[in-house]
Amino acid sequence: MNEATRKKIEQRAYEIYVKRGSTPGNAKGDWDQAEKEILAESNPPKQSAVAKETTVVKPAQPVKPVQVKKPQQPQRKR
Repeated sequence: MNEATRKKIEQRAYEIYVKRGSTPGNAKGDWDQAEKEILAESNPPKQSAVAKETTVVKPAQPVKPVQVKKPQQPQRKR
């Protein structure tokens, strides 16, 4: 793990600690949670080869033309 990643984890662990009310006794849990979050951000899950092969893309449906009627002219009274 590089230094930048370790510092991000350390900062996030502190944020978790403060969010919990700054109560001592769960430093390892805070660190583990922070590490999980930071590493998940930097390594998003990849789509598996099986999922790529089975993905079906449906073609777009053609748009049906709509006829628009011209407004009628008001008739003059004689």
